[in-house]
Amino acid sequence: SEGSWIPTLNTVRLLLAQTSNPLERLTILLLLKTGLGVQEIVNLEVNDVYLGPSSSNITSTISPKSQPYLYVEQNEKGPGSGHSKRLCDTRVPIDRELETGIKRYLKVRPDSPHTQLLLSMSRWGEPFSSDSINHAVEKNARKIGLHEKEGEMGRNLSPERLMQCFK
Repeated sequence: SEGSWIPTLNTVRLLLAQTSNPLERLTILLLLKTGLGVQEIVNLEVNDVYLGPSSSNITSTISPKSQPYLYVEQNEKGPGSGHSKRLCDTRVPIDRELETGIKRYLKVRPDSPHTQLLLSMSRWGEPFSSDSINHAVEKNARKIGLHEKEGEMGRNLSPERLMQCFK
């Protein structure tokens, strides 16, 4: 139905192919490949990223494991819109494409006293917000004709639609 439109694999590939900004690309990859809600992505900290034993622990204080992952703590607010809770601490596996996206972003991540993983590159070093995530998705979706300012909500590509790809 129109209300449950989910992007196809080809649409996602096209979106990623035209998203060159490392922060925006990582944002889209996190939505697509982790099942994390927008607010959970905003709350990720640099120390929540474990890139594997061969990465010389450049980011994480989490005990070593064999595969890369994101560590997401239990929360009362819940994933995404806050309608549900994360009932326990969770290790979210990272595939190679997401790992590459994280490493690429970390190379250009602004130096900042903030521990948040995603930091604005336009407002140098300021924490990324839920609105910033929405804007990054909308901006890149507009480039491929999948978001119109005055368009129907059910037809526009949004962070929630990208999260549905994971589910």
